[in-house]
Amino acid sequence: MPQFSAIQQRDRLGPRNPKPILPIFSESETWVDVSNPTSGSPSANHFLNHLIHLQQNQRSRHKKLHKNYSNPPIGDKKNHATPADINLTVKLGMKDADEWGKQFEAYRVLNQKEKKSVLSEYGILFLLIDLGFKTSQEADDEGHWLLQNGKTLEVAVSSKNPSVNHFVSELINTISIPFQTLKIDDFECAVLKALLLLNCEYN
Repeated sequence: MPQFSAIQQRDRLGPRNPKPILPIFSESETWVDVSNPTSGSPSANHFLNHLIHLQQNQRSRHKKLHKNYSNPPIGDKKNHATPADINLTVKLGMKDADEWGKQFEAYRVLNQKEKKSVLSEYGILFLLIDLGFKTSQEADDEGHWLLQNGKTLEVAVSSKNPSVNHFVSELINTISIPFQTLKIDDFECAVLKALLLLNCEYN
């Protein structure tokens, strides 16, 4: 999978004594061979199907947000994301990541402080994966990054904020375009989210 350089600039100090999150499956469960969706134990396959269903439900909830807008064509100035849209995006991403994490026993047994520590990293990764997938599937222009409510962040030629331009360009070039090139599907997107949670650390 491509490395996401746009999301690697986290807190340089990092956690002082990081602890790896527990395995996402109990000892009685077996991880499925992600290269073959039909392989693996029945419990693992059932669990992955459950995650895909949850993923679809979350996206369906996002689409309902589009009703709050007139949904002008992508590129229309009325469709540009505002600070309020970005705040909503972050809140939704964190809420969805928490809901996703609760499907895993290892996450459920964490206390609130530990969950917040996991979400401080995983929530952003989860959000970028979701938006990268949405952008790769729905954006008509490679210069647009889509939010859950249908609003867009655009790489503008005459932007007054070059740093924002660069950030959006990095998101597109390092996430959505590789997703599109690799033809990442729902199954692979769900597996990626699970693997990211598995690799999270907490204080």
